[in-house]
Amino acid sequence: MNYFQAIILGVIQGVTEFLPISSDGHLSIAQQFFGLTEVLSFDVFLHLATLVAVIIFFWKDLWTLKIKDWFLVGIGTLPAVVMGLWVKDWLEALMHSAIYVGLFLILSGIFNFISHYFMTHPPENFSKVNWKKALVIGTLQASAIMPGLSRSGSTMMSGLAQKMDKQSTFKFSFFLAIPAILGAVILQGLDLMQGTGLGSVNVGLYLIGGLAATITGLLSLRLLKFVVDKANFAFFGWYCVILGSALLIFQLI
Repeated sequence: MNYFQAIILGVIQGVTEFLPISSDGHLSIAQQFFGLTEVLSFDVFLHLATLVAVIIFFWKDLWTLKIKDWFLVGIGTLPAVVMGLWVKDWLEALMHSAIYVGLFLILSGIFNFISHYFMTHPPENFSKVNWKKALVIGTLQASAIMPGLSRSGSTMMSGLAQKMDKQSTFKFSFFLAIPAILGAVILQGLDLMQGTGLGSVNVGLYLIGGLAATITGLLSLRLLKFVVDKANFAFFGWYCVILGSALLIFQLI
């Protein structure tokens, strides 16, 4: 991997980690395009960089969260913990299958169309998040461990479908992202410790890739908030469906 590839992968991670278009799916496609073998330590660093981005963006909101709010975040995180430990080894095989990535990208597109419908047809009375809603949203987040299935797209859709308002859904979705990303970093870190470790690391390459991921992550969060305000997820839906379909067609022919 060279500096140009590190920047491109960092930008892809920063943009797609938060927009409802699947970061794992895009990184898998990019790595195959560059002919790169997955570098686990670099992936861990990129996840840390996007974790920094979401903490910076939601700092004021996180500071005002109460114990009840953190309890709901904990409830929503449980399904991801179970799913991550249960299917981690099997998931690694799927990460290298472009067909599965294409299928799950199409499903992400469908989720975005559903979110768009609920945004443009809001209920008469909105409801607040409770432990049942948090568990449902967390279960959809856990399903997004599949490559190509967007975490933010899945959580936004499940919150809106439960008659939560779009701003509350947006915030809770990314409150859940913090332990989800941190958990992914811990699991990947354990794999590093059990494997070959960090090996020879080009610090400059990691830093420039991480910086690209943090900056673009902040920009993509701002963009997503703007799109949520405008209640228009249709673009993301068409993007995922077209990209997923193109990937499937390319593999089949």
